[in-house]
Amino acid sequence: MPAVASSSRAWHSRIRMEDRRVAQRKSLMGFVSTVGSASHTRQDRKFTRDDVAEHCTAGDIWVVAHGVVYDVTKAVEDHPGGQQVLLRKAGTDVSRDFDHHRDHSRWKKYRIGSLKDEGDGPMCSVM
Repeated sequence: MPAVASSSRAWHSRIRMEDRRVAQRKSLMGFVSTVGSASHTRQDRKFTRDDVAEHCTAGDIWVVAHGVVYDVTKAVEDHPGGQQVLLRKAGTDVSRDFDHHRDHSRWKKYRIGSLKDEGDGPMCSVM
């Protein structure tokens, strides 16, 4: 009887290993399809400075850093300076502030596109 139990364990072990491989492949395929679809096209959107300037309220904060547009509305919760700091910069070019951040990888999740034009000038009038 022990030989049957042993072969049964081995069979179940192989099945579990195959299940893990299938799950990993599916996970990888899902990741690849996500990168190649909606999230990728969202980051390729082009905005004008006027588009960005319209997003300068407490519930809708966009900024530009080196020609890349970020929707940082949800960053309010994590930002050490709080909402007021982000609101003061909302709708504007924050390239100098961006350069002071050591970990630029945090910004990736907020990227929504890039600027159509790179001209200088005011983007949002603060009220």
